[in-house]
Amino acid sequence: MFAYATGSGKRYQGCPEGLDNVYKGTLFGPNGRKIPVAIKMLLSNRDDGEQEYTLKQLKREANIWAPLNHKHLVPFLGIYDDISRWPCLISPLYNYGHVGKFIRNNPAANREALVIPSPSFFRIVSVASGLEYLHKKDIIHGDLKVANVIIDEDSVPRIADFGISKIVNRRGYTTWSMGTPSYMAPELFHIFTPPSAEIQVYPRTTKSSDVYSFNLLALEILISKPPRGRPSRPFLTVEQLSGLRPQRMDYSIVPDETWSILDRGWEPEPYDRPTISELRLQFPSTFDNTKG
Repeated sequence: MFAYATGSGKRYQGCPEGLDNVYKGTLFGPNGRKIPVAIKMLLSNRDDGEQEYTLKQLKREANIWAPLNHKHLVPFLGIYDDISRWPCLISPLYNYGHVGKFIRNNPAANREALVIPSPSFFRIVSVASGLEYLHKKDIIHGDLKVANVIIDEDSVPRIADFGISKIVNRRGYTTWSMGTPSYMAPELFHIFTPPSAEIQVYPRTTKSSDVYSFNLLALEILISKPPRGRPSRPFLTVEQLSGLRPQRMDYSIVPDETWSILDRGWEPEPYDRPTISELRLQFPSTFDNTKG
């Protein structure tokens, strides 16, 4: 199959705010069928040799991503590297955009409609089933956030950009390799240290850090806005790091039983957090039915 970028140069509306590297395109399938797609360029300031190496990495990962099939994952359609100097990822084009934008643009689709089953909407916490599927395949998302949960044409939430952090975890890429600071687990932040201190080892995302991010995403959907006081940069002082955990008093709108489930995912130590499978076992009593 063959894909090309549209001549309009317009950004895909599902692209997270502030980014301009996702464009609309067309994929030519069997029998000349035209499929609207999103083309995501992996921007980098690396040289051509590094770009070639990254493309080889992408092709290796594509063998893992291509067979993935779950109703709460955005399908991976392929790689394209002819329209620019940067390798591109191809996925279906969903015009509703990400879940945060969907809520803003559809007043009727309030947080209750996405959390409690209704004729039109699956609850957003069903994204947990997509994340559980990835973790069972030993795939870490690495950057879970509302901008990476896309609403498809059937109003079904789907996780996008899974596994990309593994590719861009190299200097030179415009995507922060540890994820988005406002959704990051505490162990992923860099701590300001005295000049004489040893250089800190760069941490890597894990299934536990995915759980931390997922629970922040779920909280954001429940309150219809980003959680309070989240950092915007990946560098913190020790004091700032100790204050990362969301506080109950700031979110009285969230039911107690729901809060207790979310709060477990924000334990400071990764090994104290539940797995996404353990979280899902608790969802039915709180959210009625989350099985995806």
